[in-house]
Amino acid sequence: MKNSNTFDEKYYQEIIRKLQEDNNKLTSENKRINNDLASTKFKLNMVSESVEKVNELLSKQEHQIKEYKSEIKDLHKFIEELRITLAEKGLMEHKVINTLFGKHSLKTKNIAKEKINNNDEKVSLSRPKDKSNTKRGRKDGKQNFDNWTDGYYDTKHEYHETEETVCPDCGTPLIDCGEDIVQKIEALQKSLRMCLIHLKKKKCPNRGKVFVAKGYKSDCFNNSACTPSLAGFLSMMSYGLYLPYSRIEDLFTFALTPISKELITRYLITTSSLLSPFVELIHKKMIEENDIIQIDETTWLNNENKTNQKNYIWMMTVADKQKFQASYYFYSDNRKHENLDKLIPSDYSGTIVSDAYSAYDKLTKHQLCFSHLRKYLADYLNANSNKDSQDYKDVYLLLEKVNAIFALEREFGGLSIDEITRRRNKEMKPLVEDYFSTASKIYNPDIDDMKNKAIRYGLERKDSYMQIFNDGSVPITNNKSERNIRKIVLKRVSSMFSSSTKGAEATCILTSLVQTAVSNKLNPASYIEFLLNHVADLNDERIAIKYLPWSKSLPEDIKISKEEFDQELKETDKEIENLKKNNFNI
Repeated sequence: MKNSNTFDEKYYQEIIRKLQEDNNKLTSENKRINNDLASTKFKLNMVSESVEKVNELLSKQEHQIKEYKSEIKDLHKFIEELRITLAEKGLMEHKVINTLFGKHSLKTKNIAKEKINNNDEKVSLSRPKDKSNTKRGRKDGKQNFDNWTDGYYDTKHEYHETEETVCPDCGTPLIDCGEDIVQKIEALQKSLRMCLIHLKKKKCPNRGKVFVAKGYKSDCFNNSACTPSLAGFLSMMSYGLYLPYSRIEDLFTFALTPISKELITRYLITTSSLLSPFVELIHKKMIEENDIIQIDETTWLNNENKTNQKNYIWMMTVADKQKFQASYYFYSDNRKHENLDKLIPSDYSGTIVSDAYSAYDKLTKHQLCFSHLRKYLADYLNANSNKDSQDYKDVYLLLEKVNAIFALEREFGGLSIDEITRRRNKEMKPLVEDYFSTASKIYNPDIDDMKNKAIRYGLERKDSYMQIFNDGSVPITNNKSERNIRKIVLKRVSSMFSSSTKGAEATCILTSLVQTAVSNKLNPASYIEFLLNHVADLNDERIAIKYLPWSKSLPEDIKISKEEFDQELKETDKEIENLKKNNFNI
């Protein structure tokens, strides 16, 4: 019994001891966990406070960014207003100085500018009497235009290193000795860009020989600031939009672009001389490839021609239904018949459509314009207020017969050439013969009044109205050439005159290119730029053929869409109507 109790006591004591040890361990672990939990809570509180501080900081920064954006927007607005103000100030100063002191006086301009900028000082406007040191030509240190690159919308820099590293004569390593900078103005789609081409230079320290980088590929304008893109842009502005050089100069001035009227003239004359052989190729091909040519002419003023103030620009274009569309303009200082030989070769077998100028009478196939026939009859009726007179009734009867011819021609619009020829002979020819029969009965050759002059215009040239019955593609009017000659009239109205024969010839060459490009649905500026980029190929006729405006090998990016083409025609027709309203002589 005693042994049994002793055994049980030890057993329970052992169990109690183990339980106490386990309890101590759990208590220790619990304290550790509590400590870890307290530490974690502390860290979470720290992180939470940091997040709040970061959010607060971000909120402040966002607010500052909004304020900065608002300030930047206001600053941009201020800069734009300042730019416009400076441009207007520069333009006004330019105009005032030109008005007061002339356009070609550099010294008086400088004196005037000095007086404007120094109001407190008295500046003498008299010229220096000592001219021994003066010399003609470009002043030392002057370039083609001011180095005012900050005014351009964009500036691009190109850097080219020399290929040589050692002197080929003595083997000495070359050292840097500066650079040459070639300035080029490029016309982008909506702005101009100044391109500064840096040509690095190196020289031999022993012999002093200088080597210039050759990485720059010069264009057809060499080291001139003009580029093919700028030449195309100026051609379009002057001969597509009919702006005078002074207006283009003003536009560039407002854009803070230093291109003067004299430079614009020089660039366009250079462009015309480069493209003149190609325009002559267009002239040659339009005669070889087309059977119907329409011709007209208008007056032009050339200030260089002192002997004869009445100069002329002749225009020839291709009829609408011909395959290759083109327009060619030609300047002459007179209206002599010999000028026609320069436009149409003597062996030309096609039909010429024109007005009744006597120079065209020698042509074998000559079709007179029915619109001119109707015009003289209508002019008489407009000038005669007595509608009850027999003369008025006679001319009105003839006008009604001409109107019937036009009404019938409009019905032939969608027919084939052969069908038009057949129906003209069957239905229109009797109307034309009836008109001339009636006109011969009304006409009185013994009376030289306005009525008989209007009737005599067509009656004396009856045979020249009959080519339309041999070929249905021959138009009954010369309206297309009238529309195209008005392009020159628009230019004449805006520019008034040419200062030289070269300028008049350049007007013809570039107008030929611009209007031919438009008639072939090409962008004139892009087309001229494309031609200038390939000007070396234009000297070989076998290669130049693929650059003709109707060539299928032309790139797609120089073509214009039908919508743009139709819009251009609408704007041109609107300008022509404005000319008619203002009674400009065409």
